Amino acid sequence: MSDKKRTSITVDPDVYEYLSQSEVNQSGLINELVKEYKDGRDRQVAALELRYRHLNQEREEHQEKAERKANQAQEVKELLEDARQSEMEGLDEAREVLGDIPDGALTEDNAAVQNWAGKLGLDESTLLERL
Repeated sequence: MSDKKRTSITVDPDVYEYLSQSEVNQSGLINELVKEYKDGRDRQVAALELRYRHLNQEREEHQEKAERKANQAQEVKELLEDARQSEMEGLDEAREVLGDIPDGALTEDNAAVQNWAGKLGLDESTLLERL
């Protein structure tokens, strides 16, 4: 069990707003500032050093988030490429099968066109356009 003690403080509105940000560890920040102040360090230097560390921590968190987003984007790109490839293969197969049907019979109400449109997840008019 921790030997830390709970306390309550009153701060200015702008300080409160800063401390309310989700990425700010309120207890850690206040604890570190008070320790540095108590140890007699120059307040401005202590505050700037702490701010510097905090900004670097935020930068690292943002970099990690950016890397995760880049990985997610790459995964989606690969899925998109797979889907496009699959769609192209399906259209090639449909062209081959429907190629034996005379052009005048390739209409939206043709059963074979309807069948292939359903297989490819397209409406009949879109399938005919892509063929």
